[in-house]
Amino acid sequence: MKNSFAISGMGRSGTLFLATMMNRSETWTVEHEPWPLYNMHEVMDVVHDRFDRDKYGEVNSFLRYILCDLGVKKKGVIRRNPAHVFISICNWEGDFLNKLPEKIDFIKHSFEVVDQALETDGIYPIVFEKLTTDPDYTNQVIADFGIDDVVLKEEDLAKKVHRADTNRYQGFEDLANEPLALFRENLGWFSEKYGYEVP
Repeated sequence: MKNSFAISGMGRSGTLFLATMMNRSETWTVEHEPWPLYNMHEVMDVVHDRFDRDKYGEVNSFLRYILCDLGVKKKGVIRRNPAHVFISICNWEGDFLNKLPEKIDFIKHSFEVVDQALETDGIYPIVFEKLTTDPDYTNQVIADFGIDDVVLKEEDLAKKVHRADTNRYQGFEDLANEPLALFRENLGWFSEKYGYEVP
């Protein structure tokens, strides 16, 4: 087995942020969501081939569907407050709320897949809220995945990728009742299980 790792999680859960920080290494190559992204089960061999090299890491939300089956030295999964993921998606995809009724089953299933990974022995759980606020925690995560030449400071965490100060939605108070009801019905369980407040 080559010295490689894979980290996954929900989209909008900090995968690009973590990949960017890890890829500061001069000895590791850490990619974020390289092609192919979709139909992971159909391209499993291609995905496996990507990891057949030393000091290669990938932080890729699409890997969540096959993370448990990947033959890499170390695996991790990022957990983020689903309410914040939900708001981030709303801000990222302009027409997301209009499509929500048809997308909610997919989103629920995606969180179920992340939950399964969090429950799997040998998969390293990473907490987004600590990852983006506590440099000691983030440095420990990076070191635990074998990268020993990256040390972050507090100011590094303040430069989160895709941060927007002009987001249309700051929280659930900015949304209508229907999205809130769909969130509670389909994702409230994840919030409660991992100690996040249900909006």
